[in-house]
Amino acid sequence: MLIVMGTSLQVEPFAGIVRWANPSCPRILINRTAVGPFEHRRRQLDAVFEGDLLSNVTQLVASLGWTAKVDGFLAADKARGPTPLPIPAAPVAVRTKSTRPVARATSTRPVRPPSPSNESSSSASPSSSSLSSSSDESRS
Repeated sequence: MLIVMGTSLQVEPFAGIVRWANPSCPRILINRTAVGPFEHRRRQLDAVFEGDLLSNVTQLVASLGWTAKVDGFLAADKARGPTPLPIPAAPVAVRTKSTRPVARATSTRPVRPPSPSNESSSSASPSSSSLSSSSDESRS
């Protein structure tokens, strides 16, 4: 069984899940209006509940005899409180279309632009004295 709720079915790849379901799989749409294949190409086992999402889910839960169980889940979830989102501690490697890994910075520290003296001699290799002087500048 595939249950789809509260969507326009416009964004791929998720919109395609409805089409990929086996023809023998019952599909249920609970939405303000019928959308996607539920609008024009319904299958024999499709069910569409149009209107308010919460009202329709409540009605479905009641018709299945799950009201007490769902109320218990909701009460336990409310008692537990909000779940904090994990914060990544290190940079995350991201693959681009060229399959080269690219590091994505997670730091909010400002990056200092290069000094004008380094730009004028970009074709020449930096000498050890210029490296030590730029290191000394960064320390002050």
